[in-house]
Amino acid sequence: MLSNLAKIFTGIVFALALLTVGGLTIARYLVEEFTAPPPKPIFAEEQNPPPSPTAQPNTNGAAIVASPPTPTPKPSPTPSRPSGKEARVTWSEGLVLRSAPDGNPSGGVDYNAKVVILETSADGNWQKIWFEGQEGWVKAGNVEILP
Repeated sequence: MLSNLAKIFTGIVFALALLTVGGLTIARYLVEEFTAPPPKPIFAEEQNPPPSPTAQPNTNGAAIVASPPTPTPKPSPTPSRPSGKEARVTWSEGLVLRSAPDGNPSGGVDYNAKVVILETSADGNWQKIWFEGQEGWVKAGNVEILP
């Protein structure tokens, strides 16, 4: 009878040891999987440019020169800048460009972007600006007039 009790006790201890080791192994695996940072994404503009063509020696010793790259088309010119006071956006989150004071959003202006102040509303709360070919209204006090 004593040997049967020892067998039961040993079996319970062995089962608890297996459950503990298995649980710790699974917990360690999950912690490592979920705490590892994801790989950094590489965007097209961050990739290395293709190597430039260079002269390569021919089998007879003469150099072969690669053809020059084809020229890229030039971007269309930006619209001409209207007359007004040049300013810079000082609001750190950028500004919402609106079609009218208190109107619907029609675009946005980034922080530190240069704009042209065209006019100020009668109450002084809104300023009409020009930014990259767009005109719109922004809340006054979020731009700094440049010297």
